[in-house]
Amino acid sequence: MYARKKVDFADISANQQLRDRVRRFQSDTRMRDIMLQDIHLLEAALAAENKVVSLDERARGQYRRAANRIAELRRIVWVNPELETEHPIQWLQEGAPNSNDRSLGYER
Repeated sequence: MYARKKVDFADISANQQLRDRVRRFQSDTRMRDIMLQDIHLLEAALAAENKVVSLDERARGQYRRAANRIAELRRIVWVNPELETEHPIQWLQEGAPNSNDRSLGYER
């Protein structure tokens, strides 16, 4: 991917306000650590196209819960490429559109 120039590098700073809101949201230390491990993915998504592709369902579940209280998380689309039910290949072929049913703010 690097050799084919398919990787974009972005200089994205830590979003301290978002990190503080996540810390306040999650009182369970273990779950908070899980969320903060992946916070850079959300910071990048918010600075770019609001998309995250990750296998981490625990973090996704925690961020989905947090989206009820942290509004900016609601617009992030999170796709797990291992879940065939999410049709990740089709989603990519369609240009990775933002869709409510994949967003963290979507109520299942």
